[in-house]
Amino acid sequence: MRLGLLTAPFPETPLMEVADWTAANGFESLEIACWPRATGPTRRYAGTSHLDVANLIAGQATEIGYDGDVIIEHEDRDFEKTDDLIKRGFLLSRDILRPSIK
Repeated sequence: MRLGLLTAPFPETPLMEVADWTAANGFESLEIACWPRATGPTRRYAGTSHLDVANLIAGQATEIGYDGDVIIEHEDRDFEKTDDLIKRGFLLSRDILRPSIK
């Protein structure tokens, strides 16, 4: 196992600064905030994004040296009321991300 952190609590700090601090302080993994740049009450870190998935260019993750998995988190309260809504949220996320995943 590796210990890591989510970048979202650092909304004004550039991703590479967060990564440098993380590594210098013994963390081995980053979960990069990469939601669409939007605001609203449905997500805790609404608008906080180090990679904007709505405008992600194919290969952008590779350009910053990332070649691992892309995992979708479900944090949209508008899609939490039933299992069918949760599944719909995952499918919408999949459809947005799929064109950018090689």
